[in-house]
Amino acid sequence: AESCFILIEGAPGIGKTVLLKEIAYQWGKKQILTKVELILLLYLRDPILQQCKSIIDLLLLFCKGDEEASEITKACAKYLLANGGKCLTLLLDGYDEYPEECGLVVSSRPHA
Repeated sequence: AESCFILIEGAPGIGKTVLLKEIAYQWGKKQILTKVELILLLYLRDPILQQCKSIIDLLLLFCKGDEEASEITKACAKYLLANGGKCLTLLLDGYDEYPEECGLVVSSRPHA
């Protein structure tokens, strides 16, 4: 499977967040990235998101107390973990606003 890492860099107010919102919106309408099963747009400046310790914690943020959605989310998280995240695309907004003591670590095999 082909993977992709894209860095969108620009001055404040140039439209980076708007671009990511548009990507997520068009994906939701099945207009782009049709082979991607799940896109998560994450605003890294959000203090609630910064407290997440696992993918399940992260996904449960989208449920907001809905018990049925929570069970579906847990199943989704297990599916993501079982498939090594191959079906997931993350849109990370505001990495420069993430707390200094945190980092982003990505590993990959050379052929991925």
